[in-house]
Amino acid sequence: MNRWTVPTALVALLLALILPGCPEDPPVDERQALVDLAMEARQEALGLLEVGNVQAAQETFHRAYRHALDAVSADGAMSTPDLLNTLAELCCQLGRSSPEYLGRAVRYCQMAIAAGPGWGMPYFNLGLAYEGAGLYADSVRAYEKFFEEVPSDQFPSEVWESLKENLVRSLFKQAGEILKDDRIGAEGRAREVLEKAFALRPVPASAPRVHQALTEINVQHQRQARAAAEAGDGLEIVRIHARFGYPVPAETALQRYKDTSGSNRDVRFVEARYVRELAGTPEGNRKAAEIYLELLSRGEMVMHAAAGYGRTLLALGEGEKALDRLADFPNPSADLRRTLILLRLDRIRRLPSDDREAVGAEFDRVAELMTGGLEVSDRAWLYWSTAIAALNRGDADRLEETIRVYQKRFPRDPRVVILDAELKRLRGIPVEEVFAEVADE
Repeated sequence: MNRWTVPTALVALLLALILPGCPEDPPVDERQALVDLAMEARQEALGLLEVGNVQAAQETFHRAYRHALDAVSADGAMSTPDLLNTLAELCCQLGRSSPEYLGRAVRYCQMAIAAGPGWGMPYFNLGLAYEGAGLYADSVRAYEKFFEEVPSDQFPSEVWESLKENLVRSLFKQAGEILKDDRIGAEGRAREVLEKAFALRPVPASAPRVHQALTEINVQHQRQARAAAEAGDGLEIVRIHARFGYPVPAETALQRYKDTSGSNRDVRFVEARYVRELAGTPEGNRKAAEIYLELLSRGEMVMHAAAGYGRTLLALGEGEKALDRLADFPNPSADLRRTLILLRLDRIRRLPSDDREAVGAEFDRVAELMTGGLEVSDRAWLYWSTAIAALNRGDADRLEETIRVYQKRFPRDPRVVILDAELKRLRGIPVEEVFAEVADE
């Protein structure tokens, strides 16, 4: 379901009527008068959106937003959680056509949550902002927090069911993102997410979509497994079952592969892959690491074995050991570059908080590894991962630098605005300065 559809606007209108708005008898002062103007413009915009007049609605939402900002500046006081949440809602609406507002929405939601502990309403707008930025896993978590914190009896039953559609929609999109992953078990993970969406009993408008996606995954599984069986390809049968979430014992995969395999070298590599990815246990990872190391010492399938060795030790919590061996690997392949970046980010996470020099050196090495040999989609994901590493360490300067490069290389990636909101939070920018900064734009 498209985010621009009339049912979404109707939900917003119903929310506007139910959620706290302007008081019945507002005090006659400048600040309250501006709040009243903001609420009136918000109601008008929701009405325009309901009848499909998107452009006029966006203009009116912007007018409401300016009134709300002026209300905050009227006395420079800390805004109430309700007004902050209203600002977040207006930014989510404006973010449909101007993604930079999504970062502001996240920031206002964070302020509202901090200003009103135990009040769950801001999590709904936080979910909308993350969804608009394409961060569907974060969106799902925010929506789930909303449904956990807010009692259902605060809404008429039909509104509550409509609100659940936002969670269903994000789960559906999250499943779509998972299906882009080519690793073993992707379809199985996507199926779990879709089944979670279906368990929410989505309304008739979206239920067929979720059901169709689930059916398509099952049909693809049966079709591909049948084709592999007809071709007599035992390894492919095992691979397909694993990809669609029905893993078989690694020993079965290995035996079927050995029965039809070529060189012993290939058998050892596939053995490492299936022990690691299908077994998924510490013992399996340990065995896989031994096989990768054996291949490395023989100089066989070196790049693949090095990347596998690094990923396997990372899964075992021994990334430092892998990095010591692989750090100076010459001319790494794209897969090995990705692995080295993940190992460096893991080292950054483990370094002492006061060792800024070592942390800076590791971030510099990550930047070097990202200069070439990677697919565009890999670069975007790794820039995001690097920014999150800086955020988790509380390194505002490094986060700001990563955002600058990220924005230069991927100017249309809406996740950048989310990072910018996190940077403001990390720098502890006072509420008044945040509002003044936006008001000046």
